[in-house]
Amino acid sequence: MKGKILLFDIDETIFDPQSFLDDFYNELTKNFKLNENDLNKIKNIYSEIKTEIGYFNPTNFLDKVIETFPEINRTSLEKVFWNIDLFNKNVYKDASVIKDLGRIGDIGIFSKGEESFQKQKISFLSDLIETDDIHIFKNKIDKINEVLEIYQDLNIYFIDNEPDVLESVKKINPEAYLILIDRKNEYENSDIIKIKDLSELKSLIYD
Repeated sequence: MKGKILLFDIDETIFDPQSFLDDFYNELTKNFKLNENDLNKIKNIYSEIKTEIGYFNPTNFLDKVIETFPEINRTSLEKVFWNIDLFNKNVYKDASVIKDLGRIGDIGIFSKGEESFQKQKISFLSDLIETDDIHIFKNKIDKINEVLEIYQDLNIYFIDNEPDVLESVKKINPEAYLILIDRKNEYENSDIIKIKDLSELKSLIYD
């Protein structure tokens, strides 16, 4: 242990989910000769799955796509969806700074979503993050106390794109270091430290 734990959110912090979806839809169209109407049906399936359970579940999604398009081979569809190159392509370029930060603090994950899907997005960090420091939940806010308890003896940093999550941490532990990654400059009135690019962390987290 280095005395610090840096807990990163994944979506819109380390990984660009919309860009990933766009690339995935392009690959679907190319591999399965889908027309625009077909693609719109698949996009609606994605939205329905996410709305229904509050996050994206790839198994439910792929099941529903096969149900809607029985002519698509399940193995081929999974190969397109789980293509590691597709995931790595949609990691934000500035996320490379995380490996540098690993020299001054332990790196962890605090994320919402389906575990296997979220872990695939951070596979490029597999040699840096200990399994016990990966925390993926269906509802992050409900699990803040649990995560804080694990790291009570460390200086803990939360890097997240959701102000509500950071504000909830602040209410429970005012001593935690909170950093909002705001790539689209959406939160002008936040009183939490705000950055637009992860490379800015170098000036905020140091020995």
